[in-house]
Amino acid sequence: HYPANYGFIPRTFADDGDPLDVLVLCSETIQPMTLVECKPIGVLNMVDNDSCDEKIIAVPVNDPNYNCYSDISELPKHYFEEIQHFFQVYKTLEADKVTSVTETDGVDKAKEIIEKAITSYIRDFQMA
Repeated sequence: HYPANYGFIPRTFADDGDPLDVLVLCSETIQPMTLVECKPIGVLNMVDNDSCDEKIIAVPVNDPNYNCYSDISELPKHYFEEIQHFFQVYKTLEADKVTSVTETDGVDKAKEIIEKAITSYIRDFQMA
């Protein structure tokens, strides 16, 4: 199973043609379709079947165990390595699926990616 809660950021449209993926690090399991106010702390830049696939890493603003983090560089090294490893191997058993984590970036890049995905959503869905 996923190393943290996995979902999407509403009202975003990423380069892969889906809402922007988000991994929410927190103390509790989040039920599907639950909205949680979060702050981004970084991004995993991946390649998924030859396509760019960015995964925002975020923490809930009201979770005292995680809201102290403001950048992925502050996460415990082993915890972050577990997340990276998961996304490098999670599609291994699927035929003809290849993924890799190409790099990670901090909070500023994550915010830039979110803003771009919001702009794409507005352009492609609200202006139509």
